[in-house]
Amino acid sequence: MDLSEIARDLYAVPPDEFIAARKESVAAARAGGDAELSKAIGALRKPSAAAAAVNLLARHSEVLLQEVVELGDELRAAQEMGDGKRLRALNDERKTLLRRVSAETAELAEEYELSYSPAVSSGVDETIKAALADPRAAEAVRAG
Repeated sequence: MDLSEIARDLYAVPPDEFIAARKESVAAARAGGDAELSKAIGALRKPSAAAAAVNLLARHSEVLLQEVVELGDELRAAQEMGDGKRLRALNDERKTLLRRVSAETAELAEEYELSYSPAVSSGVDETIKAALADPRAAEAVRAG
């Protein structure tokens, strides 16, 4: 297993189980004789509650995140073209999509017994807004 696969697996566990799961992965890599991988795994940070919620979204709502990516592409294209009319229409779509993402994330958080406070909701919104604005952020969100 490489670091990206291990990270994907680790970020799929509930945040309160992350540290123990990371320690197990570090020990397994060390036992396998891969000190470099062991060190890289140990450097993975425990996700915030908002990041954990977005990771749930990435694993369970790929279609919705694809809509985020596509809308982000459209928004950037309209911005580059200076198409104000199109930007206004897309901003309306953006607001609707953000509400859908928020509702879906809240449902997933409840289903997986993840804390979903107003602060977590705000963090999710900011993460999705970043994904709308920046293709690299969108790819990080989609990767979970």
